[in-house]
Amino acid sequence: MNADEIFIKEVGIQYWTLNENFKFKNNKIKLNKHINFSQTESEFLYSISKAFGLDFQLKDSLKIYKFLKENKFLREANINKLMKDPDAKRKIWIENS
Repeated sequence: MNADEIFIKEVGIQYWTLNENFKFKNNKIKLNKHINFSQTESEFLYSISKAFGLDFQLKDSLKIYKFLKENKFLREANINKLMKDPDAKRKIWIENS
């Protein structure tokens, strides 16, 4: 046992999760790809999350984006294209309403 395992065993930690910057992949911990959203993109994602009644903060752009992608609210990965295309925006509301 290494020092970390001994510490975890002694303090009685039984369950833990990785923070949003890391993920498990093939039993290894990998760094999550980070996306730098512009202020406009962040506001757009936040407005979508609020429209669906989700409880996110404006600063949680990556969490919002991942949530919307995982739950198939956003099928288009290109945020800029989605923001510029009114029909694509309308389609989000219609498909998920």
